[in-house]
Amino acid sequence: MPESYAGRHRLPMAGSGSSHLSRSALGLALGAGLCAGQLISGGPASAAPATVPRAAPGPVAAAVTAGQPVAAQAVRVAPTFTRKTVRYGQSVLVAAHLVDRRTGEALGNRPATIQYTVGQGWRTAKVMNTSAAGNAWLTSKPTRETAYRILVPGANSGEIRVKVTGVPQSTVGDRVVAEVRKEVGKPYRFGAAGPGAFDCSGLTKFVYHKVGRELPHKADSQQHYGRAVAKSAAQPGDLIVFRSGSYGYHVAIYAGDGYIYDAAKPGTRVAKRKIWGNNYVVRRLV
Repeated sequence: MPESYAGRHRLPMAGSGSSHLSRSALGLALGAGLCAGQLISGGPASAAPATVPRAAPGPVAAAVTAGQPVAAQAVRVAPTFTRKTVRYGQSVLVAAHLVDRRTGEALGNRPATIQYTVGQGWRTAKVMNTSAAGNAWLTSKPTRETAYRILVPGANSGEIRVKVTGVPQSTVGDRVVAEVRKEVGKPYRFGAAGPGAFDCSGLTKFVYHKVGRELPHKADSQQHYGRAVAKSAAQPGDLIVFRSGSYGYHVAIYAGDGYIYDAAKPGTRVAKRKIWGNNYVVRRLV
């Protein structure tokens, strides 16, 4: 029976690096639009949002003519919100107002790039020039908790985070299975949590992180996350924890039809395998 060494020894959680924002001028070109079913969908942007609050003006200084260069330290990107919760399927307007800190004047016709998180990195959703009123915006429909940011030459909005509630389990499960399939063929290595190699709990931790669910790097601990589900009700994407008595020694991701994806033991690779034995529990991370 495959056994995960990580299931028997507590290992430190993999750290998540923070992304540092570039202060160089951005000259990004927008690629193809996001397809339906991807992380977000950008809506039409033919007109600026009806109401975008202006940032409070700073100390008055010499007036700046629209379109003229502004020193980086004088630029402020003020988001309309920094944290919001929406229901699954609901659209959200991510927007910010660009102003000159010295005068409070709107900075129109400035290049702006709007990005969102993918795993631990960032992907560009939209490139535009700010409107005459200094606004940059994106209409998005996130399917999980997502961070956005709006970048302009020399400044940024910081993280704008949207939490999503009411996500259907079938949607989460499909995404979990799609993510674990990408790791098939990678080698087992004790203590590894990706991206090049995995042990059993390292694989499940890595995959669930991709869909916004955090797990510890220990098989026995993972059986206490989410909620218990009957074996007969298991759905693709559920967590399968194999046990010796009540101790969880190996963990995998349910693939459906009695199969799992797992990192089994040294000398093997991540693969789809038939479930063995009956001493396991099913956990659903919703």
